[in-house]
Formats: sequence, C-alpha cells, structure tokens
Amino acid sequence: MDYQAIIAGHRGELNEDNTEGPGNEVWEIRDAPPGEYKVYAELYAVKDSRKPAVVKGRLFHRGGSEPLPETRLSSSKQKKLMVTIVVDDDGNVTLR
Repeated sequence: MDYQAIIAGHRGELNEDNTEGPGNEVWEIRDAPPGEYKVYAELYAVKDSRKPAVVKGRLFHRGGSEPLPETRLSSSKQKKLMVTIVVDDDGNVTLR
C-alpha cells in the first residue's frame, strides 16, 4: 500500500508498510516544516492475548537518530501516543 500525505506543501510517504508483524513501518518526509508531529501506535489485531505487542521505533534526522519510547499495546484497535516530534525553525529536532 502506498500512503501519502501533504504537510504544509511537503509530500510525505509511507515507504514500507508491514501488515504481518513483526515488521517495519517507514514514513519519510524531506525537509519537514517547523511544528509538532505526533506519532501514534495502533494495534490492528491481537495474535496472542497473553502477551502485549511491543512497538519500538527510531527517528532519523539530519542531526542523527533518536530511539522512540517503547510502547505496549494489548487490545485490538488500542491506540497510544508514542512521542511528539518537534521541529524548530532551524530544522533541529527534539522529542517530547
């Protein structure tokens, strides 16, 4: 599946969408405009109700990379905020 979004005139793209876990999801946007970007994890379906799904991630940016906080989901359609990414006017990135 190819998902695309327009963010203030900047095109972003979901380049990798693994629907059978464990797997990767890769969202890319070049030169993201300043602002706050919220990253959510949502569990599509539960495969083993005895163990939560563990969602991990990494943000790559021109200044390096940062691990995203680990998030655990245990029920279908459960959605949690993982992190807020802040891009300042100079293109610097911080996580909250």
